[in-house]
Amino acid sequence: MAHSFGQTGRRATGLLAHGAAACAAVLALAPWQLQAAVYQVAVNGADTNDGVAAPWKSLQRGVDALQPGDTLRVLPGEYRLGAAVIVKNKRAAAAAPITIEARGKVVLRDGANKVDPWQGALDVRDSSWIVIRGFSIEQSGFFGIYIDGADHITVERCSMNETLASGVAAWRSADITIRDNDIRAACNSGENARGRGCQEHISLDHVERFLVEGNRVHDSPQSGKAHWGGGEGIDVKNGSSNGIVRQNEIWNLPQVGLYVDAWRADIHNLEIYGNRVHHCANGIALNSEQTGNLFDIRVHDNLSYANGETGLAVWRFKNTTLADVQLYNNTVVGNGLAANKPYFLPAREKIDQGVGIHIQNPKTTALVIRDNISYGNVTAQLLLAAGLVDAVVENNLIGPSLGSGVAGDRPVTSDPMFVDAAKSDFRLRPGSPTIDAGKGGPNLGKTDCWGNPRLAGKGVDIGAYEAPADRSRR
Repeated sequence: MAHSFGQTGRRATGLLAHGAAACAAVLALAPWQLQAAVYQVAVNGADTNDGVAAPWKSLQRGVDALQPGDTLRVLPGEYRLGAAVIVKNKRAAAAAPITIEARGKVVLRDGANKVDPWQGALDVRDSSWIVIRGFSIEQSGFFGIYIDGADHITVERCSMNETLASGVAAWRSADITIRDNDIRAACNSGENARGRGCQEHISLDHVERFLVEGNRVHDSPQSGKAHWGGGEGIDVKNGSSNGIVRQNEIWNLPQVGLYVDAWRADIHNLEIYGNRVHHCANGIALNSEQTGNLFDIRVHDNLSYANGETGLAVWRFKNTTLADVQLYNNTVVGNGLAANKPYFLPAREKIDQGVGIHIQNPKTTALVIRDNISYGNVTAQLLLAAGLVDAVVENNLIGPSLGSGVAGDRPVTSDPMFVDAAKSDFRLRPGSPTIDAGKGGPNLGKTDCWGNPRLAGKGVDIGAYEAPADRSRR
């Protein structure tokens, strides 16, 4: 809401002149209702201005002024950062969030690496109910946007390019939304090689309750500057639980596109659906690299194709437990492309290998693999670890060649009849054997990979896409 507030930008002054009734109404208002303001920052502003009628110049000056309900509008232009912009101890509320938004094309550039390690160009700490919207962050000295010890934070419609660490990272936080951002070439300038371990475009570490949706994560070409840096796309790790990762597109990364890694703290209650992962070294993977365990993980309605090694995997790095893991209604196609092998692998490991769905951890329990399409992968369509005993594998379209893999119970072995696989259109043509052929289950998704309703026909279709009802009977 835009208001004219005079010199201070506050609107309580003068209300008491309206009599006793007005006075009572004012006293009933919460402090944020009396104080909400809209401030402005501009490249040609001055910090001696009031920030309302005349904009400030410094983003930090604008952020420092914010109180619950306030909005800071950053006007178009390029802002050269001399340090991180710190949002700290700003405790707003659901009915009165603090909004920091770009108006038009706003570039925050840290070409001289002034943002310190373990800071973000926009750095949110110990704060609540903050919305950050619409910024373009270029060449941050560490993170693009960093969230630590905060809750109810939303980062949306931002773009990050060539940040030395993750484009967006959240640590030790809760109720985090990361939505509709474009993040490319993160960690592509050597931070991992310097021992700082930066490999991820979006990172969530010890985050409770989160939504990561509609992001585009891509293009970390690894031109020799950063060994392993920028190799991973979206990482949910180290105890991050009760979250949703949906409808993101991830491509052209030299490690794994979408990675769940319990690390040293248990992860539970994740739903991963509607994502498209392609032309990475690996597509979607569940794992624990240290001592944490994974429980109650649902991976469905995703498309994983043309990756260098595995499309959908449950890896085994440590002797950890993965329980109640459900993989259903995914389409996993054409994995094993030599061009997408990790560039850093020794030549002897760059073999012609590619598995559709690969369960490597024999301690995975209550595993369900149902109603997936795994087709045209180079080495095998479906591989299960030796010693895996607690698994239901049924009703998947598997083929045409099993390689060394398995088919499971009641497999469909026909051509799935994609609309145009050569153009990466993996929807189903009329007459496909997958239409209405799925078994479904209690956790069936409401929509397919493109957001179309499930159960469009007489039954659920196998794979990530539901054929429209009027096509399924032609």
